[in-house]
Amino acid sequence: MADLERQLSESDARIKMIVTDGVFSMDGTIAPLPEICDIAEKHGALVFIDECHGTGFLGSTGRGTPELTGTEDRVHIINSTWVKLWEERAAATPPDPNRW
Repeated sequence: MADLERQLSESDARIKMIVTDGVFSMDGTIAPLPEICDIAEKHGALVFIDECHGTGFLGSTGRGTPELTGTEDRVHIINSTWVKLWEERAAATPPDPNRW
């Protein structure tokens, strides 16, 4: 977070945007969205979350990391393909032996 804060402080960009995964697929680490949103608000930056691994799984209604962390109203852009959701649901559904 300190490096993110430093880079935003030093930036003279007209538009600033923080881009992160909501949940990192390799180890399941959940992005610290409340802290990221605090830093973004301090520096006038937008927050973009890639939610491809969180949609359908995280949060009380499956809306992903922003719902889980209570930051839905602080995230500006949420990207999700829903591919992981349907792959996981399909992978968890045993095939019907009568179908073949």
